[in-house]
Amino acid sequence: FAEALSSARKIKDNYKRAVALSSIATHLPAIFPEALSAARKIKDKSNRAAALSSLVTHLPEILPEAFKTIKSIDFEFDQVRLLILLVPHLPEHLFLEVLHGAQYISSESDKAKLLSKLTYNLHIICDSSIYSCWSELLHYSASLKRSSLLIQIRENIHIISKLGNSNTFREIADAVHDVGRWFP
Repeated sequence: FAEALSSARKIKDNYKRAVALSSIATHLPAIFPEALSAARKIKDKSNRAAALSSLVTHLPEILPEAFKTIKSIDFEFDQVRLLILLVPHLPEHLFLEVLHGAQYISSESDKAKLLSKLTYNLHIICDSSIYSCWSELLHYSASLKRSSLLIQIRENIHIISKLGNSNTFREIADAVHDVGRWFP
């Protein structure tokens, strides 16, 4: 790794250097502070947020900084893409902030992707308040097109089975069938 590290340190572009150092740091953890320093020097907010987000797994203490940087990005696509990376690491209060912000995402596909990631991680992050988190998630999912909503229902199966009873899936299937008849 010495040669790779030497080469990475010579890279002039802060973003490319941060990416290279982050990759090496997974094998040489002592390099993480250097990778973080390089990431913080990146001027472009989207690239800086991407570099910081890639380091959160190994440096959880920078999560607030990465989250704040992502929220400062003006381009919605980049913001959603990077929030998706952070979702598994979010504490419940930031998870809920992302969930509440999801309703304002203008792109149907971006909103569906973020809601899917939130759904997948819901039982891990909101274990103590899973029902209230799930209710909010379902409320925001209701604004999706039918095809995206059906995907959300599929993504929610593990939560539905945890919160429901033996008739719950039958009731959902009946409701989906009824809506399909009313609005083909």
